[in-house]
Amino acid sequence: MVHRQKVDTVIMQEMGINPYRKIKEYGGIRLYHSGFERITLDEVLKAFHNGQLPLLDDAVMAQIIKHHESRHTHGGHSHGHGHEHHHHH
Repeated sequence: MVHRQKVDTVIMQEMGINPYRKIKEYGGIRLYHSGFERITLDEVLKAFHNGQLPLLDDAVMAQIIKHHESRHTHGGHSHGHGHEHHHHH
């Protein structure tokens, strides 16, 4: 769908590895990361136009996946990296 509509830029916050690989396969689509914080569409577009959004590559994608998994991990699994997530059941 993205390819058919001639999209050349995608701004995302979280994305699985499979859609990421698919978009990379098509080529010609630039992927940008909006960061992990809550952000409005206006703020995202302003940051984009100011050149403040990082271009997504494999290294940034690995961080996004790690961040996503750390939020969905339950039990005694620790991710470190200076930020902790607590789940209360």
